[in-house]
Amino acid sequence: MPARPSGPVVRASWDLEMDIFLIEAMTDQAKAGKRADSGFKKEAWVAVHEAINEQFSKELTIQQIKTRVQTLKSEYTTISHMQQASGFGWDPNHNVVIVHDDVWERYVKEHPKAVDYRKKSVPYCDDLVDLFEGTYATGEHALSSDEPCPS
Repeated sequence: MPARPSGPVVRASWDLEMDIFLIEAMTDQAKAGKRADSGFKKEAWVAVHEAINEQFSKELTIQQIKTRVQTLKSEYTTISHMQQASGFGWDPNHNVVIVHDDVWERYVKEHPKAVDYRKKSVPYCDDLVDLFEGTYATGEHALSSDEPCPS
């Protein structure tokens, strides 16, 4: 299957089902040894590209899939940082952070990328831990794979 469709590239639209499929497919590739220190190997991207397009009858490009994985990694990093911050909790029933308004206001002033996560549910949070744990620069805020998502 070619990496790009022959016509114009259509903007990718991701839903929860596609995100979960993507996270699981990328995790499978990592477990199969298709991730190096610098990122996923080309063969991993090709395999996930073929699988997701077949599963959802889409014509996504490999670049669109890479962009979505980067978005998910950014989401993981943001959630992980909040989990480490004083005054934050996690509601496992709704998969959202729990924080008092005053703590939240101070936090988002210092971390503006977190603003969308005040009430945003992240039902695949544990899966993000499995996929990204220990993969970003410092590792200072990494969650252990045997730790539940922020609690």
